[in-house]
Amino acid sequence: MAGVEGLQMVPPESRPLVFQVCLRQMTLSSAVATETFRSLPPLAQVVNSAWLFHSVLEIAAEISRRSAKHSADFLAATRRLFNH
Repeated sequence: MAGVEGLQMVPPESRPLVFQVCLRQMTLSSAVATETFRSLPPLAQVVNSAWLFHSVLEIAAEISRRSAKHSADFLAATRRLFNH
């Protein structure tokens, strides 16, 4: 999902964390940050719990301090977990 319209699917209290994760990723890989930004609104819908989604983003933010790829992998694994 491109642009900010996708952020409407993200709980308002989690939006700052979306930007925090993407900004940290961007310093390491702009391609990973772009993909993460696009993947988070659908992930928010799959998780379907504002509290749980916020917790997932907090963990991703911590991981993104060290690795853009690992934080993206964590988010992808979270999506796969909720899709099963």
